[in-house]
Amino acid sequence: MKMGTADPKVLFTIHTGQQGFTDQLMQFNAFYKLGLALGYRYVFTPFVSRRSLPRTSDEPAGSPSLARGSRVSDAGTTGSSDIYDFLGFNQLFQGKRFQLPDTARLELELELSDRILAEQGLRDLEDLKTYIAARVRREMESGDMGDDELLVILRLDRRPPPVGKGKRQFFALIHEGVPAFPDGLDLREQYFSARRSDAVPSPFAPGRLKVLLHMRQGDTSVVETPWGTFIPVDNRRPDFMTEQHDFEAVRAAFSNNAVDSLFTPADYFDFAQRLLSNFDASRISMMSFSDGFQRAFDVIEHQVDRLELSAAKLQSLRESRLGYDARQFSMFDDMANNTSVIGETRATLHQLIHATLTADLVIVAAQQRMLLKLIASYGGTAAPMALVLYRNQVPDNSDVILSHRQRFLYVDIDSPELTEAVGRINSLLVQPLPDEGGKDDEEGA
Repeated sequence: MKMGTADPKVLFTIHTGQQGFTDQLMQFNAFYKLGLALGYRYVFTPFVSRRSLPRTSDEPAGSPSLARGSRVSDAGTTGSSDIYDFLGFNQLFQGKRFQLPDTARLELELELSDRILAEQGLRDLEDLKTYIAARVRREMESGDMGDDELLVILRLDRRPPPVGKGKRQFFALIHEGVPAFPDGLDLREQYFSARRSDAVPSPFAPGRLKVLLHMRQGDTSVVETPWGTFIPVDNRRPDFMTEQHDFEAVRAAFSNNAVDSLFTPADYFDFAQRLLSNFDASRISMMSFSDGFQRAFDVIEHQVDRLELSAAKLQSLRESRLGYDARQFSMFDDMANNTSVIGETRATLHQLIHATLTADLVIVAAQQRMLLKLIASYGGTAAPMALVLYRNQVPDNSDVILSHRQRFLYVDIDSPELTEAVGRINSLLVQPLPDEGGKDDEEGA
């Protein structure tokens, strides 16, 4: 879709809340398309994502941890303390044409979400554009603008969404009407441009199929106590911070379109072993990343009054924190051609991003969408093959990217049908795989 007819007196910018950086990128992806489709000129408002800052002050000794026999180099720590500097995002919009002019003295904030579609009966992008244009026109006609310009602020609705509503339908509607950035914006190219001055060494062995396994745990997980009970720490669950005695009952207790069932390190390991057993291990280079369970213990500490634990049990639980990650991920210790990186630091986040954007295959689960959002924004046409594990029902990621069923391969982890996945991976193996001399590695390593 081409950009709308330009209105030189209307500018737009994007405001986000305090979400993780891929949630913010998801908002940018949709709102940037929408603003350009309306014919407005974009001005840059920097994003700040405190959720994406690494854990520091309360991080116990030994975290991040590495599986035995694997390593991660300190060279992965780059000079970029701001995640948007590392991504090359801030640099992209530093030019004068993206700055707010002095003549933009009027503002109109539009809070948009699924709710507005229902309240206004909006069925497609043209309906949405007509609605916004009418709001803008009323604002401009309400006073004498003179030489002033109007700044339209696009942001998500601050109000809590109705049950089953949020941004999913709203963003999907935008992506359907505007599948790609109308101005040809290439965030992937910008990322690798940033690596020329702020390099990250390639985490993969050269000349092999590059596989990334990402295992979200953290504040979506369940912590096993030293006495064999289980504590769910995801505050979206009805059993949040209640001690449970049957893990399978916890696993089956909660699932919806947005939050799928739990996936444990053992689940990921068993699937990776089953999938990769179809290939010559010497042709695979694998990186296994996880945030680990330290944020889960943070949640327990902050919500400990919800648990009816004796002083002795509470002390035992706290003592189990040290070494918990190593125990939970121990099955990866001896996995062939695998390096495991467990924990949250600036270095590991940068390495995870770089591994995602240089991988051939990314394996994630429906328990999290962080890397899917990153791929949708920064993957470009060279996006890695993404394999998404799920239980219960096939996820709907139409709010992330229009062609999600083509870009993402969904696999039921409990009854995996691997024929298509194996076929796609074999097609990658028969192609010459780029090593350190490949385009991406040349720019990024």
